[in-house]
Amino acid sequence: MKVDESEAYMYDPAVFYGHHEYDLAISSMFPGFRQQFYDAYHALIPKAPGFEDRQRVYQLFHYLNHWNHFGGGYKSSSLSIMRNLASMLKKRLIEALVLPLFNYCDVVYSPNLKVELQQYLQRAQNACVSYICNLQTF
Repeated sequence: MKVDESEAYMYDPAVFYGHHEYDLAISSMFPGFRQQFYDAYHALIPKAPGFEDRQRVYQLFHYLNHWNHFGGGYKSSSLSIMRNLASMLKKRLIEALVLPLFNYCDVVYSPNLKVELQQYLQRAQNACVSYICNLQTF
């Protein structure tokens, strides 16, 4: 490529075509961006509902990538985000699916069914967290 020295050129070796919030996730993982940057950004592109939850998912990718490339220093952050996401998903599943069942059980069935559902949900959560925490790196 012939470069004209009177113009500035920029080359991005990691071009990414995806959701605009993805880039913000890594910017909040490391110091360097001031609050004014984020205020100006969100003045142009307001936060959509669920922004904070998506940031955690996007950060998880970056933490796992750093763990893979740079070693165990990123392990605890990766596992912490996975646990937080699992807890958030558990809460949302309970609110959306289980609580209505509990209310139905109180009316139609015995209270013992409610306890059995709680125990089943706890076992399912433990299995998911165990699976995530035991994933092998390649």
